[in-house]
Amino acid sequence: MIDCNQAAKRLLEFLDKELNPDELQKMEHHLEECRACFDHLEFERLLRTHLQKKTEHLCPEKVKTRIEKLLADF
Repeated sequence: MIDCNQAAKRLLEFLDKELNPDELQKMEHHLEECRACFDHLEFERLLRTHLQKKTEHLCPEKVKTRIEKLLADF
């Protein structure tokens, strides 16, 4: 079991799907039980979605393609 402090520290990793299966299970269980952490998760999801929508037109397509290629090679 994890506490709220641990959940807060791992929240972005959870959203980025970077947790191992054991950590993922613990995080999911905590989020099912803790409304405050679940609300924090939903805020982060909404913020990411909002930022993606607001910034997607700011970056030229050539730059996006180049970044995606660099990340794929990483």
